[in-house]
Amino acid sequence: MRIIGGRFRGKKLEYTSDETTRPTTDRVKENIFNILASRGVDFETASVFVPFCGSGQMGLECISRGTTKVVFNDLDTKVVKKNLGTLGFSSGLVLSGDCFGALDKLKNNKQKFSLVFLDPPYTDSEKLVGVVNYLRLNKMLAEDFIIVCETEKPDIDFGNDFNVDVRRYGRAVIYCLTKSSHV
Repeated sequence: MRIIGGRFRGKKLEYTSDETTRPTTDRVKENIFNILASRGVDFETASVFVPFCGSGQMGLECISRGTTKVVFNDLDTKVVKKNLGTLGFSSGLVLSGDCFGALDKLKNNKQKFSLVFLDPPYTDSEKLVGVVNYLRLNKMLAEDFIIVCETEKPDIDFGNDFNVDVRRYGRAVIYCLTKSSHV
């Protein structure tokens, strides 16, 4: 696994892979970042949240493109901390624990995010919808936001509060959620 764009392009990252984790492939990651670029995401001003960060690769891709505000969270943060160190960063804002505990902490700080990467274990689509609803109900999304969800389920219903763009890349199904025009 490596960083595919920006100033750290080509830098190798450590990762853990077992039955419950699987790194996003370079092909899928490249497609996601092409979608974000085509939607005009300004990485230098983006505020990013990665609640199931694993190795941290999606947040690190943003940092490589100039993002300075990234919040990483996972049950085990050793690998993301090591990857941040490899790139010459302190741990920054790395939270350790359940994603809803992290959301509670961030909500209390009045944190708002313009870009969220949701990549829980593939079999846990309820958690995807739960985190999306938590962010929306607690007003933790910036005015212009994009939520990128990676799963293997092609038929998740996020409700009517979002415009939903769905793309399939082999086993991976990518949902890009943006603000609905009728909300």
